[in-house]
Amino acid sequence: MDTCKYSRWVLLPVAGLLVGFGSVSADTIQPFEYFSVYSLGNIGTADNRFQATFYGPAGAAGDADLRSSNMYLSGTGDHVLHVGGNMTAQYYTTFGGIVEAGGNVGINGVTISANLYSGGNISDYGWSGATIDGSAYAGGAVTFSNRVSVDETFSVGAGLNML
Repeated sequence: MDTCKYSRWVLLPVAGLLVGFGSVSADTIQPFEYFSVYSLGNIGTADNRFQATFYGPAGAAGDADLRSSNMYLSGTGDHVLHVGGNMTAQYYTTFGGIVEAGGNVGINGVTISANLYSGGNISDYGWSGATIDGSAYAGGAVTFSNRVSVDETFSVGAGLNML
């Protein structure tokens, strides 16, 4: 049996599909030009929080645990941090744009100069507060102490608790 005979019939439609998608290429997405820093895993850990200053959007496929970090806008766009998992930020961390996390968000001693989006819950740790110069949107519950300043909070999940 000539296997090459069958391969030609399979390759032609595949080649036609690839040519048909020529206008959608990796150049369109350009993730390496969008992110200033991106981790396919986590940025920091709960035991060893990451501390740095970024200019331009940063991201992590996993969790981000930050302390005394600064993230500022650079170029176009409104976002400074995209996190696929949970995000915690403490101790004088400043976000100069939109922050979004797919999971839960915990903040303490943080300033966010735009909106905060969370697929899970948003809470503060209560002892140092936070300032959100925008709105906080959560897929779960929003629980803030009286030390948090925020324009508006929106919860589509378990509810809103301002302690």
